[in-house]
Amino acid sequence: MVIDRLFNVLKASLNDFIEKKEEEWGFDPYDEESSIETWLRKKEEELRQRREARDQRKASGDYGKQYQKRSYSTKRKPTAKEKEKKAFKDLELTPTSDFKVIKKQYRKLMKKYHPDRQQDDKKRKAAEKVTAKLNQAYDYLEKVYG
Repeated sequence: MVIDRLFNVLKASLNDFIEKKEEEWGFDPYDEESSIETWLRKKEEELRQRREARDQRKASGDYGKQYQKRSYSTKRKPTAKEKEKKAFKDLELTPTSDFKVIKKQYRKLMKKYHPDRQQDDKKRKAAEKVTAKLNQAYDYLEKVYG
């Protein structure tokens, strides 16, 4: 009984939606040439023709720049809060630290990871990357808190 009622409500909603779209797109439900099925068949035929033309251009080697695969950067810029959180993480601090603690921790880590203190070339290069990260994090936090 409840299922029958739900089915009838769904059926009525779907019919209302179809009627609204027919009006919106300019279809006459009683005209055979103006049905949604006919419109969909036309669109499918247009898409098929476009695909065939594209495939022919590909096969002939005349596949211009507009059809080449584009690489879009999906990375977004980090927000200020995310930058701050990353800077605290790089300096191995909690986000509630004040600037004196930040400065002290920065100096401690710079002494530990400074490239001049490293003997091996591999360690020196790794230390350069770490110190660059530390400098960047400290500069950002200095602008915000200093």
